[in-house]
Amino acid sequence: MSARVRRAGAETSGTPVPPPGDKACGVCAALVRQRAQARENGDEAGARECEEELANHHHLA
Repeated sequence: MSARVRRAGAETSGTPVPPPGDKACGVCAALVRQRAQARENGDEAGARECEEELANHHHLA
């Protein structure tokens, strides 16, 4: 887990809310793919880190 994520104190319960508007966020999409791959590989720590990054990702309006 990165220091930035630890400092942010991310909430990892539940699924992150999708970005506002009708455009998909490329960062969120990449993190969701990485999380799925980590889970498929049995890497729960990696999956949790992706969850934290998703929770901390701020979408630009």
